[in-house]
Amino acid sequence: MSHKNVHVLKDLVNSELAKVDKWMRLNKLSINYSKSVYMLTRSMKYLCSPTELTSFNVHINNVLLQGTTCVKYLGVLIDSRLDWSFHVLLIKRKLLYAYNMFFKIRKIVPIDILRLLYFSFVHCHLQYCVISWGTANNSVLQPLSVLQNNILRIMTFSKYRCHITPLYKNLKILKLNDIYQFELAKFMHKFHHGKLPEIYKEYFQETSSVHSYQTRFANVENYFIHRVSSNAGKNQFRIEQLLFGIR
Repeated sequence: MSHKNVHVLKDLVNSELAKVDKWMRLNKLSINYSKSVYMLTRSMKYLCSPTELTSFNVHINNVLLQGTTCVKYLGVLIDSRLDWSFHVLLIKRKLLYAYNMFFKIRKIVPIDILRLLYFSFVHCHLQYCVISWGTANNSVLQPLSVLQNNILRIMTFSKYRCHITPLYKNLKILKLNDIYQFELAKFMHKFHHGKLPEIYKEYFQETSSVHSYQTRFANVENYFIHRVSSNAGKNQFRIEQLLFGIR
């Protein structure tokens, strides 16, 4: 739920939670209140004042819920600023574990086995839900790219300042940005051929359905891109998908 006024938002949230609690009781279901929390998401431009945050009380069945700045959903950490810094830090810790492992075993394990271990301990973390957290700013993602490069250098006994691109090509491994682009391509391909769940059916619109002008952009079945003026808007999931789809 969203609203420009934090007090109105509080009333809306409490009202909807009361309906949820009523529905749960009618269907003989229960909610674990001790594990239930709420989170306010906002941009740096519209930060709430400390007084507003203190007065933002959310409750369900007269139980006061605790506020948090980060929640884990299906293995992904979502923070209140939506900059994905918490999740990137989580991935970084996992990659550091893999870095230390490769450093210890690289002298006794052949490169083909190291490559298999790379996909088991590194690639899987970089690929999981990357179309969501991959929209983060470059400053947030840069530590992951650097760590990924260092892991490949460790695996191949390469010097610290050696050129990294040939290593990726020789091992047939994708860089972090390439993984992101590849997952975007897979998503758009599934959407274009109607292979996604029903909820995504109207997620994008073809340009020809928005206007009837015979433009080159519309004639090649491109999807309509909404205009955005901020960097945060350009990094939105939908905008990134569409920009990739027309390349």
